[in-house]
Amino acid sequence: MTTVARTVNDLATGGTDFDHLAAVVRDAVTTTGVDSAALVEALDPAAAQFGSPDGSALLVAVLKAVGYRPDTRILELMTPELQKRKPTPTVMAPKPPR
Repeated sequence: MTTVARTVNDLATGGTDFDHLAAVVRDAVTTTGVDSAALVEALDPAAAQFGSPDGSALLVAVLKAVGYRPDTRILELMTPELQKRKPTPTVMAPKPPR
């Protein structure tokens, strides 16, 4: 049995175009709950051919391309440089009077 991550790797390294790859990755994340680390590893060998520095950046790029907005905690796990940043407090602007 082939894993979802292996299928993603085969598609990414086999010449599948970006849009189709993005749809497959989106489906992998949303329907099968594939571990993001496995997807990053699967995408890493093909990252350069899609203009990304590594599998992590390619994963973010394909998910962004299909409009998928994962929970920010998931993005932090996929993108190690985000883990080093301290969260900045969000300041809400006051609502204008009615």
